[in-house]
Amino acid sequence: MFTKSTKLAGAVMVAGLVASACGAPGGDSGGVGDASSEAIAAAEALGIDLDKCPTDVTEEFGATVKVGNTNPQTGPVAPALGVIGPALQAGFDLYNGKSGLDTTFEVVSLDDAFTPDKALTSTQTLLDRDQVDLMTSVVGTAQVAAIRSVLGEECVPLLPAVSGGTSANDPSEFPWTVVFTQPSAVDARIMMADISANHPDGAKVAVLYSNNESGKDYLAALKKYKGKNEIVKSETIEATETGSPSSQITTLRNSGADVMISAATAAQCPATMQEVANQGWTPDRYMTSVCSSVVFDVAGDAADGWHVSTYIKDSTRGEEANDPDVIAASKAITSFSADTAVNSTSLGGIMYAEAFFKAARAAADGPLGLSRLGMIDAFTHLDYKPSLLRKGINYKLDGLKDKVGIESSYMSVYDADTKLFTDVALYDFEGQMTE
Repeated sequence: MFTKSTKLAGAVMVAGLVASACGAPGGDSGGVGDASSEAIAAAEALGIDLDKCPTDVTEEFGATVKVGNTNPQTGPVAPALGVIGPALQAGFDLYNGKSGLDTTFEVVSLDDAFTPDKALTSTQTLLDRDQVDLMTSVVGTAQVAAIRSVLGEECVPLLPAVSGGTSANDPSEFPWTVVFTQPSAVDARIMMADISANHPDGAKVAVLYSNNESGKDYLAALKKYKGKNEIVKSETIEATETGSPSSQITTLRNSGADVMISAATAAQCPATMQEVANQGWTPDRYMTSVCSSVVFDVAGDAADGWHVSTYIKDSTRGEEANDPDVIAASKAITSFSADTAVNSTSLGGIMYAEAFFKAARAAADGPLGLSRLGMIDAFTHLDYKPSLLRKGINYKLDGLKDKVGIESSYMSVYDADTKLFTDVALYDFEGQMTE
């Protein structure tokens, strides 16, 4: 694996790059510099070895800081997830203007096509060419897994990673990466809890999951939290597949399952619901929470009765569409990019920016200051109510003691006639997902 130091030819060039880009005091002192006792203690608590950092991560930022980002701007997933990029830029514009900080954060985004190889290449470019001090909002479990080692080697925080995969959230091993989104394990646990409530003696469950890291994480979590339920059959779908999963649904239907769970990618949600309807299969149906509400509208009548856990306010329907924070976020997105759709996916871009600036403000006000170490320490101790999360759902981390930020969600059911989601129950596992 390449880093910005190993890619350059010659030790003299490396030394010059480190000195000019980061201005590390103390020369060979690397990430320690003149670190205070508070900085050393904070690093040790997070499992960070300052001596291994190639630059002084305790040095406070200047007037402008470059923040790197990769997101799927091309490829089959781009239509569903590509809205995150411009929404993120809009969020940084919004919070830069009202943060009250002396530092302005400038986002530099590159395409990763939702593939780990491209994510790594783009991240390396951001480190080498753009000299970013921080990374933010990289989407996808496989993409996060592909880049977190190189970021760790360079002591560059990823704040936050956008991944539901359990494997992507490992701060003990990768302390420079922090995850924001609801984990697939929470989504899976909520699904199984709701299935158990409807089938107290246990149900036969069939699962369609994406053949990637995220999908495998879903299946593992479903098995872990199944309780009395039995997973009688599972089928995979490639993450880049754009057609209908007809053969997979046929196999799952023939399993005799009472319940069907789909953990496919966001782009595959409508086709999955449509195929289940086309085959006349009417089990209890559960959809992964990565599918935005407008996806259910696209599926139309085929989406009727599907369950989905919801934790982000919905800008497209119901009372939440008139929520002041939703309106402000929607305005920020459309003002920045009139062509960007406003939905739960693009609202995520605003949420990630809000969390980033919450950490920046806390770091600036704390003993570590607004530095790389200050940012990672502040983010891993955030405890607040994000403006775009639904009532009763918070974001709370406590270093290595509580590693999962979002541990609750509503189970909701879609009505194709009204195009509304009805909440069944709020499932709250706060403090229970860290092992």
